Amino acid sequence: MNRGICPQDADTRGVTATRHPPWDERTLLDAQAMAHMGMWEWSTVTGEVRWSPELCRIYGFDPDGFEHDFDRFMATVIDEDRPLIERATVTALQHGESFDFELRIVGEDGQARTLHAVGRVDMDPETGHPRRILGTTQDITQRKLAEEASRASERMFRAAFDDAPIGLALVGLDGSFLRVNRSLCAMLGRSASELLGSGFQPITHPDDLGDDLASVAKLIAGEAESYEMEKRYLRSDGEVVWAALSVSLVRDAAGAPDYFVSQIQDISEARRLREHLHHLADHDALTGVRNRRRFDEDLAVQASRGQRYGERAAVILIDLNHFKQVNDRLGHHEGDEVLKRVAETLQRRVRVSDVVARIGGDEFATMLLNITVAEAEKMAAEIAAAISREVGHGVTASCGVAMLDTDPDAAMRAADSAMYAEKPGMQQASLAQMAPEELEVPDR
Repeated sequence: MNRGICPQDADTRGVTATRHPPWDERTLLDAQAMAHMGMWEWSTVTGEVRWSPELCRIYGFDPDGFEHDFDRFMATVIDEDRPLIERATVTALQHGESFDFELRIVGEDGQARTLHAVGRVDMDPETGHPRRILGTTQDITQRKLAEEASRASERMFRAAFDDAPIGLALVGLDGSFLRVNRSLCAMLGRSASELLGSGFQPITHPDDLGDDLASVAKLIAGEAESYEMEKRYLRSDGEVVWAALSVSLVRDAAGAPDYFVSQIQDISEARRLREHLHHLADHDALTGVRNRRRFDEDLAVQASRGQRYGERAAVILIDLNHFKQVNDRLGHHEGDEVLKRVAETLQRRVRVSDVVARIGGDEFATMLLNITVAEAEKMAAEIAAAISREVGHGVTASCGVAMLDTDPDAAMRAADSAMYAEKPGMQQASLAQMAPEELEVPDR
């Protein structure tokens, strides 16, 4: 293993030691100019003060023919910082203490500057009194401006982060929260200290954690720059919060993964609205059962499953008899109530896996899964009897049954034909001939 060469390691045989000549004045002046640092010396014995050319330039003085004037020097120092110089001078003269402080000036050239002054007292060993004070003054204006810009940037970031209307978090590579804002705490019903003491894994819904971790792994592996997903978080009160999560990876100066920036927006209400709109698009607004469009989709899906897996299904079409007379005699409000009771009756009769739909004004349909023809016909008869018994106002139902194979349209046509064959023609009397008491709603 190589190591640096120290003086004791060097082979000095035959080498004559020489002392490096001292730096010449031009070299020292150039070094001061490059460092924006001037030198000064004050002899407390003679009162003589010497300033280097660079120090003159820092204070906006012309170096050529410059003669030090304490009042002229103090005039450049802003009022608030003059006591610093006065205290440092007194302490140095009375106690021989060095000093180190920052001050602000407005030079004679009109430029505002911030300076760093350092002074050392040279004591007379015989008298124990200060013999001279030697100091340097460096222009640190640019450094101060950069520091203030950095602080301003940090303040802006802190304000933007802490006061953001959506949840924000800085997350470590191990999933721990490094920083969280108020919106995230409110969203999750947890304090900042509670979140900072854990990570995102314990508060992520178990069904969503796998996808989240897989996306994190891709970011760390460099396979993606960011990812977005909808996921569920667990609030402290046990409620589930749906959130839109957007995550990006921050890398360090060497390009290695450092931490994640997560934006988390509560979309629970938006999802409820979206699900409600989907429900409205797929369901009958009056009865709450599926509408014709959704029923046709369900038939097509089941026909494909029947063709692939041999699953049996049947379609029952239900058409109400005497419903028009209910609307005409009792009004549309009562007609709507009849339709709701029919839907409720159908849902009570079929299994959870079966499908109920309203496909027309007074037409309903069911799709029964894993059933034989005989079982479907028996169910149709039970449905017709239940409607006649439970709905009231003399409303009855005609039902047509057809097995669903690979052609949903053919099954619907076959069920429609079977239903109309069951329509009361010669078999039942017209509602106009029914007794008034038969229009009463049965007890429910």
